[in-house]
Amino acid sequence: MDSKRYKCSKCMKDYASSEIRLSPNSKIVCLYCLGQKATIEPKQEAKKPVVNEEMLEYTCGACKYSFKRKKSFVLTSCPYCGKNDSLSQKKSGDASNILKDSMSRQYDF
Repeated sequence: MDSKRYKCSKCMKDYASSEIRLSPNSKIVCLYCLGQKATIEPKQEAKKPVVNEEMLEYTCGACKYSFKRKKSFVLTSCPYCGKNDSLSQKKSGDASNILKDSMSRQYDF
């Protein structure tokens, strides 16, 4: 009969020698704790709410590069050529803006 008892290093309970094993990291562990794999849950990252922020469309007057940026993004220069004095924001393409632009002298030939 097994009279010697050992304490499990994980659950701290006393077990007979027939129920105790040596773990891979050389600690005395009971069969129950040895059978339970250490489940390490991945850290759950806080999900940021997706907000559809308005995008503004820009055109560089120097290199004619067109690009979009979020409205909250502070724009100081063209990301393509680096010039900061020739950026213009494109207007939205609704019908009233198109008609206003068509009346501009800029488009007269």
